[in-house]
Amino acid sequence: MTFPAYIDNSMLSDYKRCPTIWRYKYLDKLVKEDKSVHLHVGAVFAYGLEVTRRAYYEHKLRPDDAIAFGLYNLTIAYANFEPPEKSLKTFERTFFALIDYFIQYPLEDDIIKPVFFGNNHGIEFNFAVPLPIKNPDTGESLLYVGRFDMLAERNGSLFGEDDKTASQLGPSWVKQWELDSQFTGYTWAMAQYGYNLVGFIVRGIAFLTYDIGHAQTIVYRSKWMVQEWLENTCRIIQSMIHDYQTQTYLKALDKSACASYSGCQYHTLCASQYPLSWYSQYVPNTWDPTVRAGFEPDLSLLSLFKG
Repeated sequence: MTFPAYIDNSMLSDYKRCPTIWRYKYLDKLVKEDKSVHLHVGAVFAYGLEVTRRAYYEHKLRPDDAIAFGLYNLTIAYANFEPPEKSLKTFERTFFALIDYFIQYPLEDDIIKPVFFGNNHGIEFNFAVPLPIKNPDTGESLLYVGRFDMLAERNGSLFGEDDKTASQLGPSWVKQWELDSQFTGYTWAMAQYGYNLVGFIVRGIAFLTYDIGHAQTIVYRSKWMVQEWLENTCRIIQSMIHDYQTQTYLKALDKSACASYSGCQYHTLCASQYPLSWYSQYVPNTWDPTVRAGFEPDLSLLSLFKG
């Protein structure tokens, strides 16, 4: 067992939810074998957006041709995944959602455009920046890592843009992003690169029974909010390090953590006096936020989609 070399928003969220979840997931690296339909479809849909945008902005395909190339790659990425019975996140709905997205936000008329700088671009922006805290094992600076869909420009101002698949949209969906630490942390990270973001544009895509829903909100992050995030995050990480070094992890033992959504995947371990005897029910957690999901478009096929 070693302390992670990097910290991301999911790790911070899981630790705040329950330190024992963080321990099982990121230190013991245990996860259930079943692949989440939400994670799979979210990754596939994000990949379809990325390929479409790259085809349009970087390879200069016409909008319809770029979307066709994105749909082709989305189809390959969805592969033979079988969603749970009655799930709305089927291949057909995911395919149609990408089409509907670019009807809602046409490539040629979108209010935001990816930023281009040198040989780099702002599509599927990845970052890794050092935090002011050392790894307890190596003594090297811990890295804060993440990824969002676009570093974009709107009316001369810099924004981050992130797309979220959802089951439903509405006032509560919009409100949840107002103070969400993910975009505050991402704003801090971008400042370390010299990009001073005004805030984030968050777009929601809902897989509804008879339609695809859309929502968009803009959240702003002031300097004091970003500084507060950094101070809070450093305190949280210090608590992580203390737990790791003392091998003591609090259990939330609260319905907000143990029974939220479809329930905590570590419920069996916490319900047992001897959790090690149940480790065989889990598989190694190989997820790495610094590595892509394994999707990669075949750019040699681009010429087939040029009208």
